[in-house]
Amino acid sequence: MISSYGQNSINTTGGNINSNGINLSYSVGQLKINTIGSNSSTLNLDFIQGVQYAFNIYDCSRLASIELSVYPNPSSKIVYIKTIDEPKLKLTIFDIAGRLIYERTLEGSTTVDVENYSNGTYIFAFYGFCGLIKSFKVLKNN
Repeated sequence: MISSYGQNSINTTGGNINSNGINLSYSVGQLKINTIGSNSSTLNLDFIQGVQYAFNIYDCSRLASIELSVYPNPSSKIVYIKTIDEPKLKLTIFDIAGRLIYERTLEGSTTVDVENYSNGTYIFAFYGFCGLIKSFKVLKNN
């Protein structure tokens, strides 16, 4: 009688590297257990050869030079956000008391409707994967 316990994988070599803004995860070779026999003491193993990896390279100095425009200022209805480089950014809008009013992920130029905001000063803060990139004070008035 042979009992099968499914497929299991055991990492034999691998790890993570994080250096100078480069993150790398890797595994080199895995043992794959296909079946385990009970009465006949059978163990079938396969060795998977190859390299699996995933990495992200972040250039934080590039983000500091991103061209962002927020206009018109002051505004009564629509605020336009224009970026030439079109990186993926997170926009957060805070009122002057520091309360979060709006949050959104941006991928390129867009607009924000401020018509229903109370008159006052708002902080439009743009974040990338390295933190705060730029912020703008925007005055909303009717």
